[in-house]
Amino acid sequence: MENIYQIFISATKKHMEIERNNLINSLLLQNCYPVTMEYFVTSHGVSTLNACLNAIDRSDAVILLLKDNYGEKIEKTIIESSFPEGCPFKAKGLCNCVHDTHCKYSFTHFEYKYSVMLNKIIYVLFHESLFDGNEKSIELEGFKNDTNLNGGYNVYSDKDFNSISSAIISKIKNDCSKKNNLGLIKADIRSKLGVLENRLSLFENAIFDGFIPIKNYMGCIIKNNDLIFYVYKESRMLREKHGFDFSIHINTDQDEHFSGKLSRQFINAHAYVRYSRKNGFSDFIECNIQEKSYGKEYLNCHIEFSNISGARLPVGKNKTIGVLYTYHVDKKLYGNEIGRKISPFLEKTVVELRYPSAQPQQYECFEKKENALIMLEDIDAYSIEQTDVSFLETILTSSEIDKYILEIYDQNLMYNDLKTISVDVPTRDVYGNEHPMHFYIRWEEI
Repeated sequence: MENIYQIFISATKKHMEIERNNLINSLLLQNCYPVTMEYFVTSHGVSTLNACLNAIDRSDAVILLLKDNYGEKIEKTIIESSFPEGCPFKAKGLCNCVHDTHCKYSFTHFEYKYSVMLNKIIYVLFHESLFDGNEKSIELEGFKNDTNLNGGYNVYSDKDFNSISSAIISKIKNDCSKKNNLGLIKADIRSKLGVLENRLSLFENAIFDGFIPIKNYMGCIIKNNDLIFYVYKESRMLREKHGFDFSIHINTDQDEHFSGKLSRQFINAHAYVRYSRKNGFSDFIECNIQEKSYGKEYLNCHIEFSNISGARLPVGKNKTIGVLYTYHVDKKLYGNEIGRKISPFLEKTVVELRYPSAQPQQYECFEKKENALIMLEDIDAYSIEQTDVSFLETILTSSEIDKYILEIYDQNLMYNDLKTISVDVPTRDVYGNEHPMHFYIRWEEI
């Protein structure tokens, strides 16, 4: 079934009745739904700006018609009643209007700029009289310049208006199709959209708890019997969130004498968060770790998003956060295995092992793959390599590495003298199989 697209017609009221009526007929003949200012005229004969702008919001495209009449400028009181929080053009730096009684734009010019601001599909039709060589008003020239900056315009005469407008309607339908615009939807289908959206939202929130994971990095620095762990998780918000949960797991069965419970103090855990900004991320801010639950081998933690002064800082939908947490474990207690839970939606997962080059031991890593749903056997596609680069250096400056790692856990550790074994886990292996839900790196001293 062909989509029916809603097209808003913007035109001055005077001298444009014939063009508007012909355009309405052409739109109907091409199975489009026309909307024009005449639909929004009050009993006093005054066009309602707010109603027209709401119609533009709902429309798939806009066709603008203009002859040599710029049109009536909008009274300031109409702007104020339509936009109680202020003119949207001023808020976005698109207008510096300082007129006391009227806006600098006419209704038609305002509708055009509003459509551009919304990134609508727009086609402009100027009558040939605008180019007859006679001097035009400053406003008309400004309007023409505006359209030149935003995609240009088409010129029509009284004789060829119908053919030109019909060709433009065909282009609009093609543009709408390319943008996957749904157009007008039957009432019975529209009534189900809300249910589908709610189900999708529930699914996303149930799976991700309001987060879409982007990066999942984990590393370990080995120095004698000390293991210093650092984990970085980057996520995008599905909805506004006030905090972040994470878990620390330690295989305490390695030490049969350990009978205690894990705690933040026992492993000297610290957590930091940074927030996406226009040109990257903010600096990391340390957060207070709250212990949600704990046992012999696990510690479930929660941090509240906050600013540098400690005040709560909710993070809005589609914003990105990066969480870094660190902790220290005795090697005898922990063993020799790093594990990462992997999401198929992750852009990248990295696991790395670091040790001082002067340390007499050398280390060799190998993989252990486990998956509760898919059996994976004899897959060795993941790259394990010796490298001089740590992912820490991609998220922290040298001074931050000193502050968040060395000063807390080992001031005598020479960070620049560490060797690195890195495992880059792809989304799929070379055979096209799904990667495991859990990925483990084990190491042996050689």
